[in-house]
Amino acid sequence: MLVQKKSICITGEVGIGKTYLAQQVVKALGKKCCYGYYRGDNTKCLQQIASSLNISLNQIDNEGAEGKPLTAKQLKEDIAECLGETILICDHFHRWPASLKGWVEDLHESGATILLLGNHRDLEGVTYKIPRLALSPLKDDEIRDIIWRQAKQLSHALTTNEVVQMAGRAGGNPLLAKRMVQELHQGVESTNIQDGNNYRSITPFLMFTAGLIGAVRFVGLATGDIRLRIVGGVFITFLFSFRYLSALFPKRSRK
Repeated sequence: MLVQKKSICITGEVGIGKTYLAQQVVKALGKKCCYGYYRGDNTKCLQQIASSLNISLNQIDNEGAEGKPLTAKQLKEDIAECLGETILICDHFHRWPASLKGWVEDLHESGATILLLGNHRDLEGVTYKIPRLALSPLKDDEIRDIIWRQAKQLSHALTTNEVVQMAGRAGGNPLLAKRMVQELHQGVESTNIQDGNNYRSITPFLMFTAGLIGAVRFVGLATGDIRLRIVGGVFITFLFSFRYLSALFPKRSRK
């Protein structure tokens, strides 16, 4: 019998609104969904999900008395048994350890309905088997509205020019927009700090330069000019050596 897969994965950069979306889904669906957020402890994450399903977190003896807490393995089994048609929401899924990701993958294979939310990076396993939807950055007018509301909440006066500049720097990220207002209010604003993946790769420039130098070398080969051949060979070697050596250094976000 073919099991219909109804799961979906929502991706996006930090602060784009994934957790807010998950909270709105929980608010709208109520008991029809259960929510899990990993904070470094497998058992606590599973306990959070089990609580949403009204599963007892302690072992029950033959007389109905509660004993010691359920283990992570026992919680997984009870959740899988009680999940049914309830939607499992896994927030910050890119942080979940391999043991929990494998468990979620098993739930998916058994036909469970799952909503995964995580960053673009570090997604694996079950996320490659289900449809993936990327959250788009907010529009400029939406970001400006968030900045105005955050400034009003902090009782901080802003000019229209300041709001426009901050909206441009936020790049459609609501969390970053709020943070910039807080930084300005607290007097710790820094325009040197870059966030997310907002950078430009120099690889196309290197490849273009290598192509030009390669052309010079081929001209040298065709004309028999030994100087062009040597210069072209040296620069090609230098460019590709620089390209691979750069991978040894920590990567930074670059505008």
